[in-house]
Formats: sequence, C-alpha cells, structure tokens
Amino acid sequence: MAYCRKKKIRGVVPSNSSHKAYISGTTIKLLALIIAAFLVSIIPANAARRKTIAVLDFKAISKLVATGPGVSVVGWDEKQTNMLTADFITSLVKTNKFDVLERERVNDVLKEQLFSDSGMVSGASAVRMGKMLGADYLIMGQIELVDIASSARPIPYTNMVQHLTNGEMIVNMRIVDSRSGRIVSADKVDVTDSSKERKHLNALNLLESLKEKTVSQLVNGVLESIFPTKIVKVENNTVFLNRGHGSNFRIGSFLTVFRVGEDMIDPDTGASLGASEFEVAKIRIIDIQPKFSKAQLLGTTNEVKVGYICRVSKEIEKKAPQQVDDSKEINW
Repeated sequence: MAYCRKKKIRGVVPSNSSHKAYISGTTIKLLALIIAAFLVSIIPANAARRKTIAVLDFKAISKLVATGPGVSVVGWDEKQTNMLTADFITSLVKTNKFDVLERERVNDVLKEQLFSDSGMVSGASAVRMGKMLGADYLIMGQIELVDIASSARPIPYTNMVQHLTNGEMIVNMRIVDSRSGRIVSADKVDVTDSSKERKHLNALNLLESLKEKTVSQLVNGVLESIFPTKIVKVENNTVFLNRGHGSNFRIGSFLTVFRVGEDMIDPDTGASLGASEFEVAKIRIIDIQPKFSKAQLLGTTNEVKVGYICRVSKEIEKKAPQQVDDSKEINW
C-alpha cells in the first residue's frame, strides 16, 4: 500500500485548478487558430474587389500656355505637369475604389528598367511593368493643348471695357490592362472655361479652373472604363445609381441601361475579350446626392435590375439642362 501511495505522489495528475488552466489555454489557442484561418480566407476575396492602378507621369507637348492679347503670360513647365499628375492621383485615391501605387515607386521602376520616357508604353512593356509593380492597370496621359485668349468690348453707356477670357485644355488619356496589354480605354478630354472681368485677367485663376475640371473628367473616365455606373436599387419607376457629386452626368441627363453578357475569353491566349452589352432601357437623372443619384425610368419595363450598368446617352445629352455646379468636389 505504501508503494501505491508513493506512485500517486510521483504521478503527473494535475490538480483541479491547473487542469482548468490547461483547458482554458488550449481553448484560447484553438479559437485564435480558427479566427486566423477565417481572416485569411476572407481577405483575398475582399482585396480582389479593389484594382491596383499605376499612374505614369503625364507629359506635355507644349512648354508654354498659348495666350492672346490682354492676358498675362503663364509658364507651363514640368512643374505644372507634375502638379496635374499629382492632383489626378489624389482624386483617384479619393474615389476609394482603387489601390493607387506611390508615384515614386512607379518612377523608380521606369528608371531602373529603362522604359520609354515618352509617357506611353507598348502592350508588351505594359505587361512587364505591371508584373514588376503588381498593378492591374497602367494610366498614361499627354497634355495636347493649354490655350487662353482674351477679347475686349466696351460696356454700353459707360466708359468701361469688359474683358472676356476663354480657356481650353486638351488631355489624351490611355488605360492599359497590364495583365494582357490590351488598351481598355483611349479618351480625349477637352475642357473649356471662360471669365468676364472689367480688368485684365490673371490667367492663373482660369488655368486652375481648367485643371480642376480636367482632373474631374479624367477620373470619371477611369471609373467608367473600369467600374461603370451601376444600378444599386430599383423602386417602382425610380432607380438608384452608385455615383454622386462629381459624376459625368447632371440633373436632366439621359442614360442608357445595359445588361452585361458573359465574359468572352480568347481560346488562343486565354485573355479576356470583354463582354457584350444589351440595351434594356433609358433613364433620366432627377436627383444627385453626395454618394448616389436617383433617376426616373423612361417607359415601362421589368428588365431593369440591380447590377446593370448605365452610360450617358451622348446623342441626347446636349438637350439636358445644366443644373449642377461642376465645381463641386469629387465624392463617390
């Protein structure tokens, strides 16, 4: 009996308190492993919804702003071009729909790999650059024209003169899918603005206005090419869109609703060829909020559904009344 009691003393049978601590520690470890596995499983799915974009520095054809009589000369140099690129990148980030790569990182890769300094890259170079940067899309821009001209006319029944100043900025933008080298979009943004003053205008003010409107249209071009406007809710004859202030439409604009077909894949290369779009309805914008817009369905149809895409109907857009201030901050 003495021997048996001695074995029990030397055994490793835990006390009640230490046993509970052991079970508690094991449970915590298991829970931690389960939570970690869950997070790992959902992070890739969420990350896949955000596309990564690399913006190459824009290039300018002209070094000076073309000015007419009565307008102070404004220099357009590399600094001005860099500022336009920086404003464009900032506005892209504010959409909260993309992961935009740091500009310095993009420029470092360009220099190290000796890519073209023209601001444009070929399809093959885009694929190589995209792999190095981890970018889904490359965006390139070229400033074609910055023009400011002024004319003067007397104000009737006074000895004063009114100066009318007109400005125009043209920028070409190209979006390339770096996975396939395919050009997703090639747009020309042509922005105009004007000002009426009783004295000679400082062209810098008009120039800033041109830059703001140009950046807004460029960002809208990127959104429409990669993430077209979509219907998020249908309520009787009213549809809700996932675009708000700063969009490429205004109150009274007409949009065409499309149902998107299946993605077509090239059997030789495996690259996506895009998808067919089938027109199903027309809508008219009736309200624009900071984050979303409301539109009225024109005609009767039951085919309009959540997820369908909408594009501005350019052929009748000119007839739409302009009731929204284009200077509002971009906010999606």
